Amino acid sequence: MKLSNLKLSLFFSKELDFQDGEWTQVLVDDRLPCTFNRRLAYSQAHRKQLWVPLIEKAMAKLNGSYEAIIAGRCCEGLATVTGSPCETLILGRSNNPDDKNVDYDRLWSKLFIARSQGFLMCAMCSNNLVSKEEFEKYGLLNIHAYSLQDIQQSKDGRHRLVKLRNPWGGTHRWTGDWSDQSRLWLENPDLRRELLNEKRNKRDGVFWMPFVSFVKYFECVDICKLRHNWYEVRDSANFYPAPNMIQAYYLHLSTATELDITLHRKISKNLRIHRSDLSLCVAVINMEEQSRGSYRIYSIPIISQRAQHKLISTDGYLSAGAYVILPLLFNPTNKIPDNTDYTIAIHSSHVVDLERIRIPSRIEREFLIKFCIFYGDQVRLTNHSDRDASQSDGVCVYELKKYWDGLVLLVENRHPSKYVHFYFNCLVSQNASISRKDGYKELVDVVPPNYRQIIVAVSRKNPAHAFTIGHDFQYDLSSQEFIKHGDGMGQRHWPSIDEKQANDDIHLPQYISTAKQN
Repeated sequence: MKLSNLKLSLFFSKELDFQDGEWTQVLVDDRLPCTFNRRLAYSQAHRKQLWVPLIEKAMAKLNGSYEAIIAGRCCEGLATVTGSPCETLILGRSNNPDDKNVDYDRLWSKLFIARSQGFLMCAMCSNNLVSKEEFEKYGLLNIHAYSLQDIQQSKDGRHRLVKLRNPWGGTHRWTGDWSDQSRLWLENPDLRRELLNEKRNKRDGVFWMPFVSFVKYFECVDICKLRHNWYEVRDSANFYPAPNMIQAYYLHLSTATELDITLHRKISKNLRIHRSDLSLCVAVINMEEQSRGSYRIYSIPIISQRAQHKLISTDGYLSAGAYVILPLLFNPTNKIPDNTDYTIAIHSSHVVDLERIRIPSRIEREFLIKFCIFYGDQVRLTNHSDRDASQSDGVCVYELKKYWDGLVLLVENRHPSKYVHFYFNCLVSQNASISRKDGYKELVDVVPPNYRQIIVAVSRKNPAHAFTIGHDFQYDLSSQEFIKHGDGMGQRHWPSIDEKQANDDIHLPQYISTAKQN
């Protein structure tokens, strides 16, 4: 390659970076920040290669400063430089203490498939349940990204190993089972011959470790799905294209199709340093219009994790047919968002037909209700009065935690004549945002017969801090349709629900058309 062409490809490229889901042209020069001793101040590469600090400078320019790209997520970087969909695979309990068990076989299968398809993978070393001293004992750097280069299993299936590389190289390498000096290599000569390169540079940062230890000490794996033979559709829009409307899409599939969907929120450069408390979610739904502006959702075949990130993704396999894609922006504090623009990217194994549509924003209430019913856990309990526990009083309580990173509580009252007086509190929660007016943590609601209501949605306030939900609830069945005593006496909801206020409308009771219908 001629020098002029090399410079052109390095410094001026129409497809250098994706910013917020769109290809963005970036022009950088070769003036790189250095320290007083004339060394590069930020990223460095072996053999004085410049491509790493040049890409880093382009990223800093896109995001406003070098400070804005400190401690970013691997999937954000991979998505930015490739434009490909990225999936975050949560490994253990560090982010979700409610998960008592880890499905090792499922995790292994997901990683094995990703490796067999040649996807790029990075792993974040972190676990809030492990001490700093334990990380240091085993040669691991806490809150640090490693590249995941390979996964292998012995022929008898007894040993599952992962191959990692610390990009810093040096002496920070795993020292536990299956490390370079482990006796397990001598006890398993076949694996030693196949996997252990004893002639390599010992300071290259590469090591093997058992899969069980990997799940313990690493929080997640970011998988970048580079597929050159897939189709791609992108669209940039606004979550709220008109008052009381949200943006959505008709998705038409002529044949069964595998999909990856990525939602990028466009964030101002200032918010790239100070994280927003808004969160994203994207879902594929089946719905039908019952009357003008009223919709019923009857399935949610694909749903992403709701997260406070600038991008989220999900994937799935859909049969031929018509679907609706809902890009959703959740705003727990009711503050005016900095920006409500987004880009959605759909990668698919077959050609898809995408059509913009606008849907009344009250679909969000229907979505949250069906989200709780389809993916939540039904809590078995009886009311406060003296009753035979074997008898059903027609009241169902759903707790949604899966996919939410928090809690959504739904109450259904299928009793033919009595009102549910529902009492909820989460006074001992930490770092929690409450969806009800003014962040009240003690709530009283009266749910009429044959109605259902989202009582509360609890979300993480600051994604960088620990998050706990300590909540309790109880209910009575009564013939009285208003709160009987205390705050809110004579009303149906305390604090009151204002359907004109953003977020409050999701808490309005919804009529259940028949006792058997969801």
